[in-house]
Amino acid sequence: MPGAEAEALAGDVERSVRADWRPITAITLADTDGNPDTAPDPSWVPLFNTPNYPEYPSGYNAFNSTVVHGLANLFQTRHLHLTLISTTAPGVVRHYDSGPALLQDVVNARVWNGFHFRSADIASRDLGRQLAVWTLDHFFQPVPGKG
Repeated sequence: MPGAEAEALAGDVERSVRADWRPITAITLADTDGNPDTAPDPSWVPLFNTPNYPEYPSGYNAFNSTVVHGLANLFQTRHLHLTLISTTAPGVVRHYDSGPALLQDVVNARVWNGFHFRSADIASRDLGRQLAVWTLDHFFQPVPGKG
């Protein structure tokens, strides 16, 4: 349930923010940002084509963070054994011994792919954690007289 909520929330925010300033535009058009300390790199391209959704928030970070924090809270451990199978790099499988390691990898991957700025990935990861905590506090409570 929290994972679905993270995706819905990310979609709502995506529809309400400016969608035209992405890493590809920020890097290639840096001379138009009003900051004299930035210089453009017109030859820069992201590792993958820039997806057709806004830069902020990172729905993938929000979703993964919600799931990881939800599992860690439910099982009362940081030592989760998790596996991600890449959908963009065929045959690539990553194994993790902890939620924080997976979440850091997801933040880095979204930045390195050129999909998001790091600030969007970190904010979305934090949003996912907050959503998991809120959901567990409000919906996953002991039933009086049971167990």
